[in-house]
Amino acid sequence: MTYTFAQSLALLVIRLVVATEFLESGKNHLRKPEERGKSLGIGTVPTIILGLVEVLAGSLFVLGVYVAYAAAALMLIMLGAIFLKVFIWKKGFYSQDGYGWQYDLSLFAGSLIVFTFGAGPITAYLF
Repeated sequence: MTYTFAQSLALLVIRLVVATEFLESGKNHLRKPEERGKSLGIGTVPTIILGLVEVLAGSLFVLGVYVAYAAAALMLIMLGAIFLKVFIWKKGFYSQDGYGWQYDLSLFAGSLIVFTFGAGPITAYLF
């Protein structure tokens, strides 16, 4: 695929923004897995696995390698988060307590863009 400079830059920006969000989230899951697991309604081990996947996928996004696999994993995580918020916690798109699913949908969309178009030409291979 051939990209213009603007398209290449846009893919880099979306990768880095999504990566930053998932790297921070993953770090939080790994920092206090028991506490985070309770807040999510899952156990400590699933929280650790979730944190590891988020950190790994975020790192792959930063490097621009294996982004299709990383994006697929992140999309699944976001679908799970949306499902949890909509059907279990009964949260609206914008929730009054700040835990709506608009943020999760945005991260899903960013991951979908990277899944669909790839990393673009600006990757770790250039460094």
